[in-house]
Amino acid sequence: MKTPANPTPDNPACVCEIHETCPTCAPAAPKSAMTPREDVPAPPSAQEYGVIEGQPPITPTIALEAATKELREELAASKQAFTKLFIECREAQAELTALRADKERSRAYSDVAAERARQDEKWGEQNHELTLWAAILAEELGEFSQAALHAKFGGDKSAGAREEAVQCAAVSVAIVEMIDRQDAAHIARQNGGAS
Repeated sequence: MKTPANPTPDNPACVCEIHETCPTCAPAAPKSAMTPREDVPAPPSAQEYGVIEGQPPITPTIALEAATKELREELAASKQAFTKLFIECREAQAELTALRADKERSRAYSDVAAERARQDEKWGEQNHELTLWAAILAEELGEFSQAALHAKFGGDKSAGAREEAVQCAAVSVAIVEMIDRQDAAHIARQNGGAS
């Protein structure tokens, strides 16, 4: 038989150096000498349960309900923030679309105004009867129609549809300008005759 290397009063037959982990002497070791197992969590302390003197303890159910309520409030706040951001993005998109349309419209208006200036420079102020204006506009519309057909079916005028449309618009503006001049002259005659 082996002589014990490190006998204890509770287990004189022990041959180990560390009694707490020895399978022979560990059951006989005093409770204070045993170490807790690391894989088993310690039970929650009163502070972890939120025990406050004079108040009931916070149980896991109460803690879960509180955490759920807090998460729902955060989710509601996030939804509101997202909705606000979504609305702001839609408004910005609408503004950008309007700016693009204004830019395109501005270019078109600028080209029509330049064509009107060219027409006035070439022909001077025109004060035709409306039937003659209708014929002039029909001629311009015919040129636009020819360019549109050439673009669809092929032809040498296929690239001129925009230019012809600008000329149609410029002739239409010239008609409106003439009507406004005539109306202004008519009103002036009426006012001059009444005074």
